Amino acid sequence: METDGDPGEVKTQQCSTCDGSSASCWCVDCGEALCDDCLAAHRRVTLTRSHRVLNQQPEGPSLVFPTKFCRTHPSEELKLFCFTCCQLTCRDCQLANHKNHRFDFVSKAVESVKKQLDASMQPFKAQIEASKRSLQDMEMRYRPGLCHILLLS
Repeated sequence: METDGDPGEVKTQQCSTCDGSSASCWCVDCGEALCDDCLAAHRRVTLTRSHRVLNQQPEGPSLVFPTKFCRTHPSEELKLFCFTCCQLTCRDCQLANHKNHRFDFVSKAVESVKKQLDASMQPFKAQIEASKRSLQDMEMRYRPGLCHILLLS
């Protein structure tokens, strides 16, 4: 596995786990480079056994995010978003510590927050457009006078 360096120079990416060996593959779910030894360990651990592994790091921005697990319940994925606390939660934490809070699955929460952001942005977008029109209008009004001044000098 290679990384981009100076033109003509080839660099090898280091393993993200042990930092000692050259990486030979990329775990999509963790977003980390792994050497052969760490990949073998990755395949033995129950939590990472089913992770998707590629021969190299994907090019460009990746829209796949690593799976996050709860610190209190290490085998539970953080699949829920608590709107009351503005934090990711697992099912167990949601039932115990966030019992009467408003929540939803992360994927649905992301869509909800995107809609709220878009709605919040509308007044700013309208103001930007109004400012652009105002600048164009001023430019059109002052351009003839500016040309006249330049011709006189």
